[in-house]
Amino acid sequence: MARFNLFPRGYLVSLDGGPLANVAGPVDIETVTSNPKIEVLYKLYMGRDVNPETWAFRRRVIMECSKLFGNFRNWLILQAVGNDYVYGLNLEFLRDTVQFIRTGHRNMSVLSMTELLLEHPDKHPGTAGPARLEAFDLRDTREFDNFIGMWCSHERGFDDMLCTAHTLFGVSKSPLVPFPTKL
Repeated sequence: MARFNLFPRGYLVSLDGGPLANVAGPVDIETVTSNPKIEVLYKLYMGRDVNPETWAFRRRVIMECSKLFGNFRNWLILQAVGNDYVYGLNLEFLRDTVQFIRTGHRNMSVLSMTELLLEHPDKHPGTAGPARLEAFDLRDTREFDNFIGMWCSHERGFDDMLCTAHTLFGVSKSPLVPFPTKL
């Protein structure tokens, strides 16, 4: 059985390393509140409790991003083709992220976009599919083989990568609260 973690803004991470599109049979999706390592790294960065220019800090961020994204191309395919929780601005954020990795330019800052993204999205069956993949223009199968190097090569690219990882895999601004069983 293929296993995935579902993060608060609807993004999936494969625990088995493959895209959902290649999975035949049952799928186990576990909802998680965040990736705790990304949360700690982001808080250290935003609180200015660490020098983000040191290799020790950068290494920790790079290692965690590498684990979460895995094969970046496959991760994108998973979101576009197999993830019915990502649509609207949440999908647009992925397009903007790919644009940044390729060009070093975003249409809107990560921090601004984070405020606009849908949290705890409902599943919209049939939303995901091969047609959505065209927007990412993934013609070259090797383009993202060194996605972290591409990302970090741009001005403030490392900062963008960490903030993006927090947006994708970090805690929600409005955590789900269990509905009271007694009124």
